[in-house]
Amino acid sequence: MNFAVRRMSSGDAADMHRIHTQAVTAVCAEYVEPAAVAAWLHGRTAEKYVEAADTGGETFWIAAVEDGPVIGFASWRQDELVSLFVDPAWHGRGVGRALFDACEKDAAENGHCLLYTSPSPRDED
Repeated sequence: MNFAVRRMSSGDAADMHRIHTQAVTAVCAEYVEPAAVAAWLHGRTAEKYVEAADTGGETFWIAAVEDGPVIGFASWRQDELVSLFVDPAWHGRGVGRALFDACEKDAAENGHCLLYTSPSPRDED
């Protein structure tokens, strides 16, 4: 199954929230106490992605199956990669790399050089 990377639309917010929750729960649960995972997700809503794009200066990129569901997203602001989350069912299939590349290219075209870190223990997989 193929996927494409595109800019976020406000209609993507619910899928982004679902993916964010699934990714954090699946990946971090192996390494972080459940209370910490719950605290990280507490208060997150679909509307906050739209707000971050509209007023927070974040630029979001979406990965979606062609004619299908959203499977990942990433965002950048100024010189920072802010988020990168992929549906756990799509891990290891190039989705994260494609999203990162889209953010990096977009940032460069807008005069920025992304700084990023590896916050997840599984980033090395």
